[in-house]
Order: sequence, then structure tokens, then C-alpha cells
Amino acid sequence: MKEYTAYQLNRWWSVLYVWQNEWSKKLTWEQFFKIRMKMYMKSLTLPYYHYDLETPDEVEMYNALCHVFKPEQVQVQQLQYVFTSKYPYRLDFAIKPNTVTGTSYTIGIECDNPWGHASATEKEKDQFRTELLQDLYVVKAIVRFEGKAIKSDPIKCAKKALRYYNSIEQQITDELNQELSEYMDWIIEAGTS
Repeated sequence: MKEYTAYQLNRWWSVLYVWQNEWSKKLTWEQFFKIRMKMYMKSLTLPYYHYDLETPDEVEMYNALCHVFKPEQVQVQQLQYVFTSKYPYRLDFAIKPNTVTGTSYTIGIECDNPWGHASATEKEKDQFRTELLQDLYVVKAIVRFEGKAIKSDPIKCAKKALRYYNSIEQQITDELNQELSEYMDWIIEAGTS
């Protein structure tokens, strides 16, 4: 039998707590258990798996992200204590930067499932969280993928995240090069006058 760390057990109970208090209105216990079993079965066959993943969509997305990015760049379930609310905001995935971005992560990736991101109120709350994380320099951007898109082609979603990541990193590099060029011009001008 597999041994679990205290942390892993704690995460499992936190997932149960979320189910009991939020998802139980939308899922039966049997449906919830089937989801968890599906995740466990996937963990046996996929090359990349992390025990903090909460849904089958996240399992698929993590595996795809680890194929597209360096696995050590992909951070799972990153807690961000930026709210005064009861629970901290948890990014499904956060991608570490290759360059100096001025933020902790270049992009955050969210897997939006129909249970928690369907209503207009929830979408408005997601938008508020996105803007807050950007304003606090936690991430440059958050990319959201619907469960249907992840199920149909997780690699395509991961490649889209990579393109977005590369464009942000290139933009940052261009800005830094422009600032460096202006600084060098100033140094040359200051030295000659």
C-alpha cells in the first residue's frame, strides 16, 4: 500500500472539505469518488503526476505542461495569500520565469471546470482575482482553459500557454534591452561632455 505524507493526507482532507462545503451542491458523493478514482487511475499511466492536483482536467493539463515546459518550471497549486477572505487564492499552475520579470511567476494557468466557474458571479470573481494578482506582481497574466478544451487536446492547451509565456518573456526582454540601450547611450553621452 502506498505511504502518504502528512501533507498529502492534509491536502486530501482539504479536497474533501471543499467538496462538502462547495461541490456537494453540484456533485453527489458517488460522482466525487468517481472523479478521484479516475485521477488515481491516470496517475498510474501518465509520466508526470503531482499529488496536489484536484481534478482530472488538472491531471491532464499538468502532464501536458510538463511535456511543453521544463517540469521544474511548472508549480502546482500555488497559494497566494492576497485576499481578506476565508480561503487564500490558489493558482492551479504557475510557471516560473526564465528572465527577470519583476513577478514571482510569468503566467498562472487556471483549469476552469463547470462546477466552480460557470455562473456570471464566479466569472466576475475570477476576473477580480486575475487583476489583483497582476496588480500585486504575482503573475504577469493568467491563462484560463475550460475543461472541454483540456479534455479534447491538453497538449494544444499547453502549447497555447507556452506561446503566451514566450510572448510575455520576449516583451520583457525587449523592454530590458531598450532600457539598457538608453542607459548605455546616456553613459556615452555623459562621458563625452
